[in-house]
This record gives sequence, structure tokens and C-alpha cells, in this order.
Amino acid sequence: TGYDLSKLICGSYGTLAVIDEVTIKTLPRPETSLSLLFESDDMASAVALIAGIFASPHEPGAAAILPQPVAAAAGIDLAADFVVVIRLEGIALSVDDRAGHLRGMGGTGGTVETVPQALSETLWRRIRDVDLLADHAGDIWKLSCPPASAPQIIAAIEPHFDMAFYADWAGGLLWLAGPSGADFGNALRAALTLHGGGHAQLMCDRGNSKQLIPALQPLPPAQASLSKRVKAAFDPLGVLNFGRMHDGI
Repeated sequence: TGYDLSKLICGSYGTLAVIDEVTIKTLPRPETSLSLLFESDDMASAVALIAGIFASPHEPGAAAILPQPVAAAAGIDLAADFVVVIRLEGIALSVDDRAGHLRGMGGTGGTVETVPQALSETLWRRIRDVDLLADHAGDIWKLSCPPASAPQIIAAIEPHFDMAFYADWAGGLLWLAGPSGADFGNALRAALTLHGGGHAQLMCDRGNSKQLIPALQPLPPAQASLSKRVKAAFDPLGVLNFGRMHDGI
């Protein structure tokens, strides 16, 4: 369908078509927004807290999990091992009411802090732009995975590498900075395979790692065959960024 076609083209890195006209849908800017910070002792508890918040009727707009070193780099002065960041947005009366209800969901003994709109917007901009890992010397990887699998993936990798990370998309998007070379990327993809599947992509190569390991998640045989047929249908001469995403496609 037309909807499927637009998604296919947007994710194709210029390998299927040339776009000469773009229509952009815009939405009104929220009247106000704020973020709530919850302390958590471990990543599994952080994921569980987020799941409870998203199952509530209080309409969170976004959720991230920041380990203490990354939270400190973001200017968050909390001593917990992990900080859960929840964004609320909308009309002021609604945001204040929902924030009041969510403050009671952090459990007992955990600090809940409120980040006002200006600081909240800056924080989420830094989360979006991966600015929080900018000081790490290694490569930057992006992992898409089931949120419930994120703690197991991190537990499988973190003891073996000098790395930094945080989670966006309520735990479903992991940003990681780790050593250059093939070992780190191979370990990420092995952990994904063992813990629910997903996609690992090398986003910033600071040490020629792309010469040693594919930047994009290798395709399983059936998906590779389908991708080749789609490529042949859109670009039979193979002139559009051939090999940009995967060998032979």
C-alpha cells in the first residue's frame, strides 16, 4: 500500500528510489511539559517501573533509563544506581494532575524529583542526540530490542567491556559506547540473539570498525532473499547506493 511504500523508502538509505518531494505532517507544540525523575536500584526494577507507568492512565510521553554516571553527565544529582526519566506534556492542568498521580508510583524510599519545562527540554534533546555519550572515546552503537530484554542484554555485555550506555524508548532503544573493533559489536549481536532478538547498528565509527564488522545487523537468509527481490523491483540496474546497507543489495 501507499503507507507501506513510504515506510520502505524512508528506511532504505537511498537504495530504492530518489525522493524529489517531501510532505511533512506537523503537530501543535504542547502547552507545557515537565519530567519526573525516579530512583531505581537496578535496571530490571527501572524497566518494571516504566511498564507500570505506561500501563497507567496518566499518558507519559517518553521514558528513559540513565545509569548513574550518565545521569551525572546530564546534571542530575541523584545517588541511585539508575534514574528513570518520565516526560509528561499537554495542557498545564492535565500535566500537573498526572504528575501528582505518578509521583506515588515510585515506591517507598525512592526520591522523585520534578524537572521544569526548560531543563526538561534540554535533557530530552541531549538524550535524543546521544550527547550524553559524547565524551566516551569508543564507537557508538544503537540497539533496538524488547524493553523487557534490555537488563539481560546489558548484564551479558557490561562485565566484559569498558562501556557506557543508557536506554530510551522505555528501554526498547539502547545507546552504547564501547571499544572500537569487531569484538564489542559481535558481543552485542550475540546478546541480542540470546535475549529476545533485535537490531544492532554501528552509528559512529571512531576506529575503522566498519572494516571489521557490518554496520547494520546482518540479515537472516529469508529476509536477505526478500530484500534482494525488493531491490531488484525498485532498482533493476543497481545504480542506487548498491551495497550501502548490505552486500549484494
